[in-house]
Amino acid sequence: MNRLKLDKKSQKINSPLASYSTGKLQCIVCNTIIKSENLWLAHLHSSSHTKNLNKLKKRKVEASSSEGDNSTKKAKLNDVGAAVKNDKSSPVKKFNTENEKSSIEVSSDEDDEQDETSDLPPGFFDNSTKLQKDESNELENIPKKIENINEIDLKLDNFLSELKSEEKQSEVALNTDIELKELSKKEEEEELMLELEREFVNENLDQEFFEARIKNLKSTNEFFQKLEQDVSQSKKYELEKIKKIKKLKIKNKLRDLIEGLGEEALTEENEEDIWRI
Repeated sequence: MNRLKLDKKSQKINSPLASYSTGKLQCIVCNTIIKSENLWLAHLHSSSHTKNLNKLKKRKVEASSSEGDNSTKKAKLNDVGAAVKNDKSSPVKKFNTENEKSSIEVSSDEDDEQDETSDLPPGFFDNSTKLQKDESNELENIPKKIENINEIDLKLDNFLSELKSEEKQSEVALNTDIELKELSKKEEEEELMLELEREFVNENLDQEFFEARIKNLKSTNEFFQKLEQDVSQSKKYELEKIKKIKKLKIKNKLRDLIEGLGEEALTEENEEDIWRI
């Protein structure tokens, strides 16, 4: 991502050391192709470039200082040549020829050094101050560029941190919602179970109450049956009176039983017991 931030539109380098003769950025001091304009400043401060630049400066100084020596040597060669014409002795001629040959070789080496420095643009070494100033400005801009990159990285880190926090909050909210739904479902199930238990208890209580009333009713019936048997042996009018009382008592008990429980509480077996009475 940092590379994307630094990836800006490349601009051609305007420097006396730069050349685009091959279509690509090239350092004429090192005779090296630079892959990208963004690497130009780094190349200028590399050890290899500094070494090559110092060599060229040294050759330029040596070339300028040797121009006077060359003129002196040429004058001496002319004097030697004149002496050779006047003197016909072969040993001396051979000696002078060897000196001449060595002088020619020295002159040829110096000419080669001058040819190597001739590729540099005019005023190259005179404009060294301006070049250093441009390089200094580029160096001053590096901290600003680094500061801008750091600021962008900080904003990106903050954005990613906020995004992670929001994702965590969403996950917590989702888990809470799931827990609430499960809790609500559990409460509904528990409430349903309690309702079923209450209905079951109420039904059992109603049944027990009904059975107690039936038992009381049967006891009343048995009491009057025994009373009828005892009275039947004495007076008939008392027997009729007892039957009326019995009918009235049972009728009242049946009414209380039905009003207390309702007809839906009666089972078929209990209903038969009532009518059997």
